[in-house]
This record gives sequence, C-alpha cells and structure tokens, in this order.
Amino acid sequence: MQELLMGIFSLFGRKSKLETEIDGVWMTQSAKYAVIRSEAEAQSREALVVVLAHFEEIRREVEQVLNGLPGVTILTSESQLTSQLARPAAGVICVALARMMPSLAIELNEGVQDRVSFLVAERYPLRERDDVIKKSAGTMPWRCSLKFYMSLDDPVLAQFGVEQLRDLLVQLGMAESDEISNPTVDRAVARAQKKFKKNASGDLETESPEAWFEFNIR
Repeated sequence: MQELLMGIFSLFGRKSKLETEIDGVWMTQSAKYAVIRSEAEAQSREALVVVLAHFEEIRREVEQVLNGLPGVTILTSESQLTSQLARPAAGVICVALARMMPSLAIELNEGVQDRVSFLVAERYPLRERDDVIKKSAGTMPWRCSLKFYMSLDDPVLAQFGVEQLRDLLVQLGMAESDEISNPTVDRAVARAQKKFKKNASGDLETESPEAWFEFNIR
C-alpha cells in the first residue's frame, strides 16, 4: 500500500518532460511502416525507442517491419516495459502493446541521461485509449517525445471513405512517402473518435482494428 501511495503522489508536482508531436499521416500503410522503421532506427542512436500498438495484429506487423534492426526487443508484460523505462538506454527498440504502459509513475534514477521516444503505430477508435498513452508518457522523469503514426488505409480513417482524398493528393503530385502533418488532421481524427464513441455499444478488445469496428459499432 505504501508503494502504491508513493507512486500516486509522485504524479503531483512533477513537471512533464513530454514533447508531443503532430500526428503523421501517409497515403498507404506500407509507407507508414517504412517511416516507423526508419525513425525507430535513427532515434535509437540517441534514445530508448518504444513502438506501441493498440491491437495485437498491428503489434505483429510492427515486429515484422522492424525485423533485422539491432536492439529490437519484444515485450510481453507491463513489468517488462516498466523495467526498460526505469533505466532508458539508447540502442534499444522495444515493441509492446499500448495497454502495457506503466500505470504508476516511474521514479527518477540519478545519472540517467538518455531519453525515451514513443512511436505509436496507430490511433485507437476511442480517444481515451490514446490519452492513456499520453498521460503515462507525461509522468516519465526523462525527456520524452510522443508521436502517433497513421495511414489512409487505417480503419479509423478508412471508415470515412478516403479514396477521393487519396486520388486528389496523387493529382496534386504528392508521393506515397510524403507525410501529411497538420493540426487540422489531428482535430479531424479527434472528431471521428468522438463519433465512434457515440455509436459504440462497448469497447470489446479484439485482435485487429477491423474486428473492433465489427463488434463494437452499432
């Protein structure tokens, strides 16, 4: 109980060291994954990289995308992720499910200089699940960055029919590898998540985002 109380009270009075980046959106899932691989490799030279996925199917895809990179570690529990975050070390790329993010604040270890970079491979249909990641990352005593990665193929966006938008972007000369990054996109995604919540009958956990919409949207 004493340890639990200390963890809770340590959340208060701690200035967040989290830098939140604008969502990145790409035209295809393959382009999104290529960027995640490239940025995970580059950022791991200076930070502990944690690549998160909400759904097990996406986690497996991320694992395949990162295959061959040095330092990739597949985590299967909250305790494993907490252990990595307690002493972040550059050169390590962790892959984990988002629900494994620590529920209690991590204590500062003196002498640790490395930072943590969180790359989230998708947006969850309900905003509060994404907010849990942001809240947990914001309690870290280290310098952290957080970015969500999406594509027009992701079910959260595909629900609104994006083929016309894709065609328009191609006509405007946008390449598949080009990033769409704008606060307007973030707000549009937030509105979509609000609509999903209104129409959802629940939040049944599923293996894939497609299955989530099948079982949870009325």
